[in-house]
Amino acid sequence: MSLNKSHAEAVAEAIMQPNLDAQAALTRRREGKARRSAMQARIAALALVGTAIGAAVGLLGFDRMAPGVLVGGVLGALVGRLLASAGGAASDGAAG
Repeated sequence: MSLNKSHAEAVAEAIMQPNLDAQAALTRRREGKARRSAMQARIAALALVGTAIGAAVGLLGFDRMAPGVLVGGVLGALVGRLLASAGGAASDGAAG
């Protein structure tokens, strides 16, 4: 019995399919990890900016930098988290 082209392609696809599925799953995991890393970097950047602003406000307005640093950092991280969540929800809605 000889294999014609369609049978050969079906056999090749059946052999390759588990590998293709594994590659697709790995790609999805890597993309998710990259998105989370980018979100964490944005949150950290906004926390740093908030810390600097809080330090300046605390030093110039109240002659005490430490409370301004703490409050500014927390508020910056909170704003970053809210923006990242809103951006993630918007991109999830656009994808589906």
